[in-house]
Amino acid sequence: MKTLLLLSLLNISTMAIGQQRTTTPVGRKSSSSAVKPTPKSSLQASPSAQPAQSRQQPAPATRQAPYDTYQADRTNVTVIKLNFMGLILGGVNLDVEKRIAPKTSVILTGGIYPYGVLKGSYRVGLDFRQYLGESYVPKGLFVSAGGLYHFIPYDNNTTSAGLVNLRALIGYQFVTGHFTFEVAGGPAYGLIITDSKNLSDDQTRISVGLLPAFKASIGYAF
Repeated sequence: MKTLLLLSLLNISTMAIGQQRTTTPVGRKSSSSAVKPTPKSSLQASPSAQPAQSRQQPAPATRQAPYDTYQADRTNVTVIKLNFMGLILGGVNLDVEKRIAPKTSVILTGGIYPYGVLKGSYRVGLDFRQYLGESYVPKGLFVSAGGLYHFIPYDNNTTSAGLVNLRALIGYQFVTGHFTFEVAGGPAYGLIITDSKNLSDDQTRISVGLLPAFKASIGYAF
């Protein structure tokens, strides 16, 4: 009888130990049931998925001389220039160039000849100039068209003649700081008008025809 009772107690204790091993303790969770972290968005994880425009670096700013930047922001530019060709013939010729549009300017020409073969004469002219490059006026390659009138007295100022000159020029103007230098050349059509009493009506207007025109000047820009 005692033996049977001992076997029964041993059997009960063995069952209790087995049940305790198979039961999951409170407060512990299985590793399989742990919450997995949410993966990041593929757009955020991969830089290659971002738009191409967002990855482009801005182009470096073009370096430009301070005076170039100063002139580009201005609405008006005026250049006063001395024409070397007038000095060769004994005169003083000045050009005043005025900016009237981003790439367009008008040039007023005036000159007097106090000495030389054209002593006592004077000239006035007007030209319109268009710059062809991307830079501001008055710099770079240009084309221009205009006219010039040169008054020439002779015979002790008793008779006079006028030279009408219609011209088209192409040239280039350099700018260094405030100083400018220009060279230009092209064809011109000349017509001489005189008031001489010794000439007939047909001879008072003499067509000179096509002539070469050339100018070189140095100036200062304001």
